[in-house]
Amino acid sequence: MPGMVAGRCTAAQALGLKRLREKKLHKPYAETWEDFCRMHLKISETEANHIIHLLDEFGPDYLSALTPISPETYRAIAPIVKDGTLDFDGQAVALRPENSREVTAAVAKMHRSIQSLGQPAHLGPDRRT
Repeated sequence: MPGMVAGRCTAAQALGLKRLREKKLHKPYAETWEDFCRMHLKISETEANHIIHLLDEFGPDYLSALTPISPETYRAIAPIVKDGTLDFDGQAVALRPENSREVTAAVAKMHRSIQSLGQPAHLGPDRRT
């Protein structure tokens, strides 16, 4: 899917993946979901399923985030992400490209706070074992 870079995709792309898989819309192009992912999406079935899982767990706000953030860190800050905004320090910062520096700074500050409380969390691309 165009726009999928380093394991990140938009919420619309994730919704498209979910729809393709659940409604078996891949069947005219490949017999299995695994083959469709490999041949047409150029990602593994595991990666496609992971993206769908993130959408199901966190909703579209997570996938719209403008800074790479691990699922663990997002779980910690999820209560302050609502309707496409990050409510931080009394301000609502819209999750839009023009606010990427503010969002990144806010997430970094929250991450430092989480770590100072001794909770494991990290920013950056999802690190799977």
